[in-house]
Amino acid sequence: MTGADLGSADLSEANLYRAHLSKVKAEGATFQSSDLRESNWQGANLSGVNFSRANLKKADLSLAQLTNANFRNAQLQNANLRNTDLSLADLRGANLSGTDFKGAKLAVQKPAQVDQFLASPLDRFKSDHLRGVNFNFAKNLNPNQINYICKQGGVHEKCKSRE
Repeated sequence: MTGADLGSADLSEANLYRAHLSKVKAEGATFQSSDLRESNWQGANLSGVNFSRANLKKADLSLAQLTNANFRNAQLQNANLRNTDLSLADLRGANLSGTDFKGAKLAVQKPAQVDQFLASPLDRFKSDHLRGVNFNFAKNLNPNQINYICKQGGVHEKCKSRE
């Protein structure tokens, strides 16, 4: 299905084990509770996709657009999330053990400040999308990613203890 247009498709509970889905356009599609183990999604546009309770073990999502994707309670063990855009992605309840985050963008980009008179609301932006998410066994997190995770209420051994 390389390059397929799956926008808004409902593929809940589908068996796409080892499927080749690189460069698909699937904005707003639903893969809830699907078997997506070892599937290849390289370079796909998956903005707003529902992957809740999906099995994405060893899936390759590198270079994918995952803005506002729902990964609640998903199995992402040993998944490749290198160089993905995960801004506003909901990872609550997801298993991230062994997941590779090298180069992944977790934070919303701050717009360039043209007028210093106006304070940027993103300076203090906070959401619940990472609250309680355990990143202790994730791989290749850089200090900026860890800092963002901690500020958003995520769990990592390098987060300062909260009272």
